[in-house]
Amino acid sequence: MMRLLMVILVCLAGCFATYDAEVEVEALAPMPFDEVGRGHQALADSVHRAVRTAMDWAALQDSLSPLRPFAEIDFDLEMVVVAAMPVPGGGYDLRFEEFEDTGDSVVGRYRLYSPGDDCRLSMGPSSVFQVVRMAQTDKAMTFERITEAVDCTEP
Repeated sequence: MMRLLMVILVCLAGCFATYDAEVEVEALAPMPFDEVGRGHQALADSVHRAVRTAMDWAALQDSLSPLRPFAEIDFDLEMVVVAAMPVPGGGYDLRFEEFEDTGDSVVGRYRLYSPGDDCRLSMGPSSVFQVVRMAQTDKAMTFERITEAVDCTEP
């Protein structure tokens, strides 16, 4: 009986023991960003791009049709990031959700909203875009698109 009690105490002591093991977890650092503009554009191709100079931005922004004028950018401190997608008609939207610094590069994630099966669509090709600004970096940038259909009728 005493032996059984000792085994139980040893097992319980092991359950409450703590260990100081170091585990390396690669943390992704979120990067803040602000919208510069969004809307519709005339480009026929998809664009996913980090724009780091005022001259490159001047060349690109003329091809975009924002809902409101673009905000000013200080390219000494900031850069702009553009995502644009051609779409088959109205009812689409595009929004950046996050940027993460992975150490070697920056990953930009955006969501492309599309009309659900119950929506009436305006026909004719169009496009959607969003431009955001963030701290200037020379790291390579990659993009990930998330697609979500949005229903038009309320439940």
